[in-house]
Order: sequence, then structure tokens, then C-alpha cells
Amino acid sequence: TYPKKALAEPLAINGRFFALKASIGIAFYPEDGRSAEELLKHADIAMYRAKARGRAGHTRRARRHQP
Repeated sequence: TYPKKALAEPLAINGRFFALKASIGIAFYPEDGRSAEELLKHADIAMYRAKARGRAGHTRRARRHQP
């Protein structure tokens, strides 16, 4: 997937190389919320779900998928 490919190469800063990883939570308007607060809350939940799956991933969180 694109986010993984974008972070796959080490980042060089002042001759030092750093490996970057990111966990991304995605929320869509209006399915996941109609306010900024709702969208941020659901994106945050999705981010922690992505981290639980093994880091360096992404997950979408929709209201209809909430337990």
C-alpha cells in the first residue's frame, strides 16, 4: 500500500539514516462522524487498532463496525 511504500526507504538526515514507521487511523465524513471531534475520536480508535495489528499499518474505523 502507498503509506507503507512511502515510509519503506530510510530517511537520511545529516548523514544518519532513520527507519520510519507509522500507524494510521482513517475516519470518513459522514459515515464515521459529522463533527471534527467525532472524526478525530474514530480516527484515533482506528490508529490504535492498526497499532494492535502490528504497527506500520492503517485501519479504517466506521461507526457501523463499532462493537
